[in-house]
Amino acid sequence: MDMAGCERCPKPPPGAYSAECDTLGTYAILCKAMPDMSQCATWKAMCSASSDTASTLNFQSSEYCASGVGSPDMNPPAMRMYFHLGFADYVLFEKWVPRNQSQYVGTWFALFFITLFFQTVQTYHSNLETRWAEQLALEAGESVGSDTSSAPLTIPGKKNRSSDSILLHWVHLWRRPWTLKEVKQNVIRAVLTFIETTLGYALMLVTMTFNVPLFFAVILGLTVGSVVFSRQRAMAVEGNSNAASSGTGCAGCG
Repeated sequence: MDMAGCERCPKPPPGAYSAECDTLGTYAILCKAMPDMSQCATWKAMCSASSDTASTLNFQSSEYCASGVGSPDMNPPAMRMYFHLGFADYVLFEKWVPRNQSQYVGTWFALFFITLFFQTVQTYHSNLETRWAEQLALEAGESVGSDTSSAPLTIPGKKNRSSDSILLHWVHLWRRPWTLKEVKQNVIRAVLTFIETTLGYALMLVTMTFNVPLFFAVILGLTVGSVVFSRQRAMAVEGNSNAASSGTGCAGCG
């Protein structure tokens, strides 16, 4: 298993009795990161307050049980899969570990504004799709008005075939070559979807640190964003309603 701290004690070469490293220090670092591992039972006993050995050798206040081997910054954050408080937690990257109050506050505001940016991209994408849908509905209306020979997608008297007609229409749309306008729209759509999805899953991973303040940095960012962009989202909903009322009446054919 590739865990933070393992690089301090590489696997010994064939024929060697043991690795030339601080074995006990590396063992302590790994167990402080994941103290519930079965292999760490000995370490927990060594650092236990009720241990005679710990009391005699003063292990509890030593670098192997408390502040870390050499420096506190060398300790990997403990992996706690439950809601907790504290500074040291991995935030998306191995090097992004707030270890003091100023770093933690900076991380909180960074996540808050990243969440607001995610809301910005999401709302802009929604409004852009609405504008494109309105343009498409307008063009479709003009096309239907100029071509009276267009047949409806559904067959009169056979309502159970409507879903088949929609699927056939989808196949027709996929086979139709893209226009230059559609190519430009799809490039923009792909870029926005990539950014939106990346930010969304990154923020999900942040909440999975189970760090309570960082969790609420994301939640508060989403809450504030819903208020900041409320009018823009209402405009998108209104635009979708207008596009639906001015379209050809084929649900799912856009």
